[in-house]
Amino acid sequence: MNNWFKDDGDNTLRINYNLDETSLVVDLGGYQGKFTQQIYDKYNCNIICVEPCTPFFEKIRNRFDKIDKIKIHNFGVGNKTETKILYYNDDSTSVCLKSNNNIESVKMVSFDSFVSDIHCIDLLKINIEGSEYELLEHILEKNLQNKIRNIQVQFHSWVENCEDRRKNIQDVLRKTHQLTYNYDFVWENWERL
Repeated sequence: MNNWFKDDGDNTLRINYNLDETSLVVDLGGYQGKFTQQIYDKYNCNIICVEPCTPFFEKIRNRFDKIDKIKIHNFGVGNKTETKILYYNDDSTSVCLKSNNNIESVKMVSFDSFVSDIHCIDLLKINIEGSEYELLEHILEKNLQNKIRNIQVQFHSWVENCEDRRKNIQDVLRKTHQLTYNYDFVWENWERL
């Protein structure tokens, strides 16, 4: 569509939503907490921030430990509950992208289990370094997309069959959501119809 960086997408599109202090935002892939901080500062909303990497989780927990409306969890959310190996690589830390860097065994929780007590997510932000495909396929297979008003996702282009998998996910999402912005393999957002 347009140039993400020229349009300053990180400071405009990614944080401009119809949210208020009663909204629920789920941040999958919290990293250092920048997105959580921006959304909280703008809307004073409830946020669940999930980060499986223990060093990143500790930083986020320390950053938000005095804010009751922000809950931090030290696990990953995926298509099933299991234990996986997480490979450290700064902002590309992933269970998909193997490296020779430090590794950590992390707990993964299935999305359907994670949201079992949640009625509505106003914004689901997904930046989980390659695992977004299996997560979204799981959400669509379980028909959980109806619980989510906005899905903001960063698809990663280094995943095998990424273009076909992304297209298939988009085709199913079009039945319940509309694309509000799209910068291929940078960020895109789907809003419930």
